[in-house]
Amino acid sequence: MTSSNASSASLPLSECPDIMTVTQVASVLHLSQNTVRSLLMRQVLPGKKVGMKWIVRKESLLAYLENP
Repeated sequence: MTSSNASSASLPLSECPDIMTVTQVASVLHLSQNTVRSLLMRQVLPGKKVGMKWIVRKESLLAYLENP
């Protein structure tokens, strides 16, 4: 599986850590990692870039899901 594809196994939001990676967010939202990165870069989904990686707070993801 390439990094641009969404994971085939969905991650339940209740089991997600407080700080999530692009891979975890993609799994929860059933989106590709590239789509999640695009949402982050366009500031549609709140997150922070730490070095070369994006992180998303679980509460930010919950807020996004309430008001996409």
